[in-house]
Amino acid sequence: MPKVFETFYNTTPVRKGNAKSRTRLVNGDIVADYAYAGVLDAGRGFRDGQVRGSTQAPKGMSEPALARLDKELSAYIEKNTKG
Repeated sequence: MPKVFETFYNTTPVRKGNAKSRTRLVNGDIVADYAYAGVLDAGRGFRDGQVRGSTQAPKGMSEPALARLDKELSAYIEKNTKG
């Protein structure tokens, strides 16, 4: 899970740093503890006082993190099922 969290965290857009500073891994769960987490995860962001498409994370954070999870899981299965 740490590698998946790393992907989520590193994909989190940065404007003032609030989102990254409030994103953490707690008991194996990714916690994004800020009101607009869903907006950022939908690939949107606040610019010019409006919600617009994100230039930093157009796919949000969960999509890249889930892709990383799939990659890590596939590698784990391949490594542990060879006989």
